[in-house]
Amino acid sequence: MSTQINVNPVNAGPVILKPVNINFGKRLRELRRKQGWTQIYMSVHVGIDRSYISEMENGKQAVCLPVLKDLSDAFGISMSEILSGL
Repeated sequence: MSTQINVNPVNAGPVILKPVNINFGKRLRELRRKQGWTQIYMSVHVGIDRSYISEMENGKQAVCLPVLKDLSDAFGISMSEILSGL
């Protein structure tokens, strides 16, 4: 299992990019694009900050359970479907 390290521009500390976060981000971007949504539209529709969406899609931020539930409701699929195969 490889781990990628980037520098966090906010506090100049390292940001560890875990494979599960990277894979989740790819899935999230794929689901968003399949709906034809921009990050801004998704932000308003789901009720989460656009920068959080961007960070999740880029593997820099992990998803929390309440947001995962909001995402599954917005996409009309179960939480397990979003997480399947990660």
